[in-house]
Amino acid sequence: MKRMNYLLSVCLMVCLAVATNASAQNEQYKDLIVRMIKAGVTSNTASAENMKPAFIQMATEAVGKKHSEMNEAQKGALATELVERYMQKQAFEDMAVAMMPYFEKNISLENMKAYVEVAENERFQDVNKRMTAISETAAMELMPGIMAMAEGKTPETIAAAKCSDSYKKLFKNYYEKSSGDKIIDQLTTSISALMQQAKDAEKGAAMLNSMMNYLKNNFETIMLNGCIKGGITEDDLKYFVGITEMPAYSGAMAAVQEMLGDIMGFSMKLMGGFPTWLEGQEY
Repeated sequence: MKRMNYLLSVCLMVCLAVATNASAQNEQYKDLIVRMIKAGVTSNTASAENMKPAFIQMATEAVGKKHSEMNEAQKGALATELVERYMQKQAFEDMAVAMMPYFEKNISLENMKAYVEVAENERFQDVNKRMTAISETAAMELMPGIMAMAEGKTPETIAAAKCSDSYKKLFKNYYEKSSGDKIIDQLTTSISALMQQAKDAEKGAAMLNSMMNYLKNNFETIMLNGCIKGGITEDDLKYFVGITEMPAYSGAMAAVQEMLGDIMGFSMKLMGGFPTWLEGQEY
């Protein structure tokens, strides 16, 4: 009996040690995702900014229930203050928690550490900042064509800017390894699935596919033009190709595609952190 009790005690100690170690690793992994977000590797900082109007609406409703004596301007001011406090103190943590299942599935802890170290490097920060700005501009440049298609018109063809063959080849290599087309495909699939529930779903899906094809056929050209105009050098492109060859990069792209594949679930996770945080605040 004593031997059985001893074995049970040992098993419990082992289980506790494993659980403690797993918890520590989870916390470490979450911290790495927070660092990755802050380094600007993902677009989640921009996503959080885009969600601020919804957060302000939630906060305004909560403030209204708690402070009926306030006028609308006061409620709005306090709601905005609460959202800003959340963005500064908790938003990155909640984003990391929402992203973690997708990243843990595709990137080991050690590979994630190596990836974040590179992401925090000054060279990466400089080139990535410029490349992100080019991507954002490229998306805006595609809008006139998409709007024309929405009105039943044929969008104008986008011509590639002149550059050397070596530059074009390096850019092509970078673009293909950055999985841009795969992400567009996954986004199309996810939105199409959502549209199946809408009225005139068939017509809407056909329009969406046309728009996404336009996006896919022209985004590479616009990105090339942006890189040329934005001063992205051949050395910069070589550097980024090197980043795409890291084991964690392909894992990160797989994680992003899975997040897009679960776009509703992921969005709900992102949105869910704020009301939980708000309940614990004094205001």
